Amino acid sequence: MQTTVDIHRLRELLGVMVFDSAQEPVGTVKEVFYDEATTVPSWLGVAVAPSATSRVLLPLESAHIGGGGLTFPYTKDFMRRAPVVAGDIGGAREGELRAYYGLSPLESSGDKRSLT
Repeated sequence: MQTTVDIHRLRELLGVMVFDSAQEPVGTVKEVFYDEATTVPSWLGVAVAPSATSRVLLPLESAHIGGGGLTFPYTKDFMRRAPVVAGDIGGAREGELRAYYGLSPLESSGDKRSLT
């Protein structure tokens, strides 16, 4: 996702539908994680259908806006197998998530806190 989302508009992402690479519905955005130091949003906590209690974290930078929601370049099964992170996202856990999604490591990264 190339567009920067303003910290004050993050709540607009809550409830947005999430789709996989085949445009199949995955779930809805329940949490938005942002960097405490920069206030830049970076991860989304998505309630995965059909069990709304199951959450996966998806990198906001991989999202494409359109078609009634956010589309990610991953399959639903791949997203469901992502590493589980409880609570906020710290440096080591973020590195693990970034590696799982095939993203470059960040040189420096602050803790990520949930907006919700």
